[in-house]
Amino acid sequence: MENSAVKNTVTTHVEEAESVDSKPMRQHGVVVHNDEEHSVPFVIDVLQKVCHLNQEQAIEATLKIHNEGQAVVYVNSLEVCELKADQISTFRDALAIAHGKDSTGLATSVIPV
Repeated sequence: MENSAVKNTVTTHVEEAESVDSKPMRQHGVVVHNDEEHSVPFVIDVLQKVCHLNQEQAIEATLKIHNEGQAVVYVNSLEVCELKADQISTFRDALAIAHGKDSTGLATSVIPV
């Protein structure tokens, strides 16, 4: 009997732990904001390299950024989105730098989705 009580206690604790771990994490999105500094090809390149979008997805997102002023380009957990936003905003335009121009990163923000 004592062994059965131990099994029930262990099972209960495992089930409780599983129910806590199985809660879905709140999703967040990385928003890229439009500016007049960066070219369309540069934005497409950043989205392909950082967010791993294919060319069609990157073009679609870039056009949305250009036409609507911003677009969500990546969705994941808060921590991953913060990393991606940082990577996007620190990505520099090598072509602009090669021509002696200052290159700042794209403006980003992270929002709950």
